[in-house]
Parts: sequence; C-alpha cells; structure tokens
Amino acid sequence: MRIALIDIPSDRQNLIFKDWAGGYGTSFSVGRSLRARFLQRAKKSGIKLPLPLFGYLAAILRNSGHDVSFYHDRLPDTADLAIIHSSIVDVYNELELADRLRDRIDGRVGFIGPFSATMPDIYLEHADFVVRGEPERFAYQIEQYKELSGVIDSEPIEDLNSLPFPDWSIFPRESYSYYPNIRSRPFLPILSSRGCPYKCNYCGYRVVYKWRARTAENTADEIERNVREYGTRGLLFRDPLFTFEKKRPRQMAEEILKRGLEVRWGCETHLDHLDEGLLDLMYQAGLRSINVGIETANPENLVGTGRKSIKADKQLRLIRHCDKLGIRVTAFYILGLPNATAADMKETARYARQLNTHVASFNIITPFPGTPFYDEVKEQVFESDWTKFTSYTPVMSHQHVSPDELERIKEQAFVRFYFRPAYILKFLKRMLFWK
Repeated sequence: MRIALIDIPSDRQNLIFKDWAGGYGTSFSVGRSLRARFLQRAKKSGIKLPLPLFGYLAAILRNSGHDVSFYHDRLPDTADLAIIHSSIVDVYNELELADRLRDRIDGRVGFIGPFSATMPDIYLEHADFVVRGEPERFAYQIEQYKELSGVIDSEPIEDLNSLPFPDWSIFPRESYSYYPNIRSRPFLPILSSRGCPYKCNYCGYRVVYKWRARTAENTADEIERNVREYGTRGLLFRDPLFTFEKKRPRQMAEEILKRGLEVRWGCETHLDHLDEGLLDLMYQAGLRSINVGIETANPENLVGTGRKSIKADKQLRLIRHCDKLGIRVTAFYILGLPNATAADMKETARYARQLNTHVASFNIITPFPGTPFYDEVKEQVFESDWTKFTSYTPVMSHQHVSPDELERIKEQAFVRFYFRPAYILKFLKRMLFWK
C-alpha cells in the first residue's frame, strides 16, 4: 500500500507546534509591538521539529512492507492512504488539506492526534476516518480493516520497548533544529516515556496518554542508532516528565557515557524530580537544555488545578545549579489561572526576571476540549474559532481581568523579560561560552 504522511505547514505567520500541549498544538504569539514581533521571528527562525508519531508510523508501516512517503512541501499525486496529524491551532488548514487530498487521490484520508479524537465530527466531514488513541496499534493492524471509515479506536502499546525505533530516513533531517537551546545538529526528537503521572486538570496529556516508560538500555540503543546511522548530534526528549523515576534517567546517562556517544540533548521535567547529583551526571552525558514548568509565583493560584507547586527556594537553587553547570533552562509560566489577579500575574512576570533563565515563556491558560478544565469552564469560553486556542490567546472570560488586559500583561511580561541588560548579558555568556 502507498501511504503518505502529511505535515504541510499553514501560511500563518506564527510558529506552530502541532503536537505540543499534549498533542493539541500551540501557536507562539507575543503581541503586536515591534519588540514582540522581533521575539516571534527569532523563535520561528530557530526551532523546527518533526512529529515523533510520524517517525513511529513510518517505521511500523515500512517494516510491514508498505511504501511510505513524507510530504511537507507538496501534496502527493497518488496514494492509497493519507494520514494527517490534527491540531487545534491549525484545524482549518488541516481540513482544507483533507478536502484537497480527497479530490486528488483515490485512497482514504484520515487523521491522528488528540483534537481529532476529541472532536471527530469536525474532521469526519472532510476525511474518511479518525484514529482515536495512540496510532501505533492501528498501524500494526491496518491490513485487518475491511474499510477505513469513521472513528477507529487504537489501544496504546503497553510495552514501549516493543516498538521499533522511529524511521527518520524519509524525513528532511537536515532542516530540524532546536536553536538556541540545543545548538548541535543534525537534530532529532526522542521519546523515552509517554504521558504524565500528574493530574493537572488543564493538561492535554491527560486526554490520550497513559504514563509508561521505556528502559534506559532500550532508549540508549535508539540514541546510538541515531548517532551511528543519521549522524545525530542533538536530541530533545519529548517526555513531559523525563525524570519522574530518577533511577531511569541516571541509568540512561550512564549508558550514554559508557557507549561514548557524543550528543547534546535537552529534556522536560518537574523540578521536584531533580537534584544536583542527577543534574551533574546528566550534564556529563550531554544534557544542555532543560524545560521546567514554574507556572506562577503564587502557589495559591494552583489550588484546584491538581498541579503540584514547588517551593521557591528549591526552584532558585536548582536553576542556579543549572547556570553553574552550563545547562540552558526554559521556564514556563501560566497567566490567567482562574483565581489569579492582575497583581499575581505581574508578580509572576517579576519572579521570572529574578530567575533570569535562558528562555521564559508566558502562556495563557487554555481549556482544551477533553480535559477536566474544559468541562469546568466551558460556560466561560467565548471564543468559537478553534485556531485561537493557542496557549497564548485568551479564549475564556476571567473574573479579575479582561481579555485585552490579559493580552497586555502577557506581552509586557515577554518584552520586559527579554529586553533587559541583565538578560542580554547572560544570554550572550550562555551562547558564547557554554559548550
């Protein structure tokens, strides 16, 4: 069977990550001012990531004897099956692509991803089928379906070690990067676990992914394959909580060192699952970038969300230790939490400037359909355009601030963070002298 994996970007100016935010996607937006637009262009020029699930689908389907191609700059002239990764932020472009494909090819057109699984009726008006769940089992069983139509349930693969390593041979690997956090290229993403054991009510990872992990040895085998076959020098672990079990990342770092793999890598985790000793070891093994959720300067703003807060002294201590080692930290903050006042949000922005991390991202809390948070606040949602659910745009009313004021607080937080001498000097030091 001729199978086409489709990821053709829209012509929107904002940088879109179609599988971030638990697979719903984000669209980076700072504001309208000259400095805000500069920040948007800078980020768009440095980061380009492939979809990890497409790598897995390519491996499974090619191992099963199918002819698999990836399309990122044009549509296929013919295919028996076309698969598009859905996202909330680019939904209308995706639907238009599906319409064009159905007119162009004789085969079936389908969608994967949490948003199409949550809102299948939107997609089934334009496509033949929607895969609900992680799509690997669907790929293994694809020849068993008499007809690909409607909603197709795909149960998760419990043993992640049983999956083949993603096949990146058909993808434009030379174009992928995660600059400025990871400067080494060629660059690829990697998954050592899926899902998140936390129960944050606003998190998209709760909708599809159940937490489970690969072994350190299996993950190290994939890293070694990437280095040997693809010449990979940079990696980003896309796990939402990479160090949940400290023993496993410790073993992984030891495997990288034992095998002599020269690679620079980044990960995302929770500061409560880090300590100085683990950071020291991971740095020796190539860790150069870490993404952490700080969320807010006021822990009381997190009450009722299920999010575990972190004591300020521990945050500061671990971030300063990363600075000492040479690990670039990206800190994520959430503006617009339901009980946060304008003063709380401005204090969070001030606290971000105090931490002075390599990157700071000020997100606006977004109710994604399928999450408990969406069910709680859906009466407050005023936006009907799904592409506005970007994680950077207000889409629901707030008891303390108007949408316009929330936008102003967000833009001001970004601009005041990045356009400071203290930040610029530290940024230059990190870029010039950190390996």
